[in-house]
Amino acid sequence: MTQNGPNNSTADWLTEIRRAGEVVITISDTLLFLGGKRTTLEEKSIKAHYHRLAADYALLIGAAHKLLERGGTVAPPAGSLERLKDVNDRAKSALEHFLKVATYDANFLEQYFEFDYNTRLSEEYRFAEEVKGIAELLLSSL
Repeated sequence: MTQNGPNNSTADWLTEIRRAGEVVITISDTLLFLGGKRTTLEEKSIKAHYHRLAADYALLIGAAHKLLERGGTVAPPAGSLERLKDVNDRAKSALEHFLKVATYDANFLEQYFEFDYNTRLSEEYRFAEEVKGIAELLLSSL
């Protein structure tokens, strides 16, 4: 990856890779919480989405490190760092909101919150698709 450019330095990429790893940790915390309780239909879908998202983040993190390994000889596609920053922010926020509700009141979570949250995951947030798209962009530039 290039050392040049205000938003494309190795340090900027390493920062976002680290933040992506933090999102994966939060996904794991969410899955651990959900694994310890009775599972609703919505929770099955939420779990599947987060397992897919964690796998897509792993692909993205690996691709980014492969580019970094090249020592600046390959530049990532334009806009990919900004896209990663954006999806990291939104995914982390959504996960933290879910965990806040889940740990506050499991009954509210099951009866009122999960259906809407699951719908937003699949129709509005679409984190897994975004992360996979960024990963594929990075892999295509290798």
